[in-house]
Amino acid sequence: LSKYKDLPFALYGAKDLDASKSYPLILALHGKSQNDENGKQVGGWMKSFLKEDRFKNNPCIIAAPLCYQPYGGTGGGWSDKPGEEAVSLVKELLKSLPIDKARVYCVGYSMGGFGTCHLIDSEPRLFAAGVAVAGCTGPDTAKTFKKVPLWLFHAADDNNVPVKYSRDLAEELKREKDCKFTEYPDGGHGIVGKVFEEEEMHAWLFAKG
Repeated sequence: LSKYKDLPFALYGAKDLDASKSYPLILALHGKSQNDENGKQVGGWMKSFLKEDRFKNNPCIIAAPLCYQPYGGTGGGWSDKPGEEAVSLVKELLKSLPIDKARVYCVGYSMGGFGTCHLIDSEPRLFAAGVAVAGCTGPDTAKTFKKVPLWLFHAADDNNVPVKYSRDLAEELKREKDCKFTEYPDGGHGIVGKVFEEEEMHAWLFAKG
């Protein structure tokens, strides 16, 4: 657990990272939460990348910043200062860790899904692909995702963030072979655990770049 400027973050990677190799970096953005303690933002879905067989196939480094309450958790969230500093953090990590610059990914849930799309839209050259669950930006950002692959996930019965958001963006991207939209018939706003256990999603993400 550490801090970059005003941004607390958790960093995960293998203990035996080989400095002679380069690894994908995943920027993982949590949803809105009352948590203000660094480390608590790392839910089960983020740790899905670290499951033994999965990590063996796709070793990676995960950066999970904390958008805590006094710092924008109830304000602009990842589209505000925390998001700017998360991007700045990624750029710093690229200088100091053995990261494959062509395989920097952004993934997020709810507020973090919106943040994923917002940050990629803001920095399309930094990211190779994104996964946004139960939250995304509007169809006006589609031009970015015609260049940066995006996989949207949403449940039809989500009462927190209407599925219309993902449908509208997906409609603009339906001709893009590198963009995908998965709509679950049910599961409400709590589909994130299911999404990050989708082996196809992991294979798709790590193939980008």
